[in-house]
Amino acid sequence: MKHSVFTQGRNHFYTELNFFNEIKRIAHIENKKILDIGCGEGRLLTIFNLFGKAELCCGIDPAEGKGSSNSVLDVFKKNNNTLGLKNIKIIQDDFLTYDFGEMEFDIITATDSIHHIINTKENILKNLKVNFQFNTLFKKIYNLLANKGVFVLYECSKFTLRHYCKSFYNLTKSTVNFNTKHSSREYSKILRKVGFKDLYLKYYLRSYYLNKFKLLFSNPITIFPIDSHYFIFSIK
Repeated sequence: MKHSVFTQGRNHFYTELNFFNEIKRIAHIENKKILDIGCGEGRLLTIFNLFGKAELCCGIDPAEGKGSSNSVLDVFKKNNNTLGLKNIKIIQDDFLTYDFGEMEFDIITATDSIHHIINTKENILKNLKVNFQFNTLFKKIYNLLANKGVFVLYECSKFTLRHYCKSFYNLTKSTVNFNTKHSSREYSKILRKVGFKDLYLKYYLRSYYLNKFKLLFSNPITIFPIDSHYFIFSIK
């Protein structure tokens, strides 16, 4: 396998593989139809295809412009040709405006992409305009899911030491704009409002070097100094 297949975008193939392992604990992947929103060059889709044996792996990404990866379709095509993948595709379009027709999915994922679709510093629950935008977004996701389908949201919260302490932010060499990040509570309220049930929240430590301690950092208090990423698994 050529190194170029997985070296663009996130620093490690390890990240997407960990996402896959977290998702398969909640949802059965084999023979399922999967949509990845903001899929970039399709690395998570590739893992679903190779290791999860999904029936269909579909991604959507604007591919060019603000909030998207550069030349993602070219990278995806190279990956596809190198690995000989089947039943996998990327739609080059905006998720909010794209018409999926009669398409329906068993699993929909959005890993670090929701804040690119609606980029705002406003509190989701307090600002009526922003609240309406997120309602529209999550309702579209809800309607695209099959019955008992799973929506996997992976995002970062502003409630972390790296946000409140500039020196610590610089020490960790962070490039995250925490002002546009939102808490799991904000997202969860709207997810329930549009019809999702059985929400499961999991705080997630991304560091490879601290992976052996991930159980210790699986709550908002202990993870506060280091990271603020979390999963929300929602069932239709």
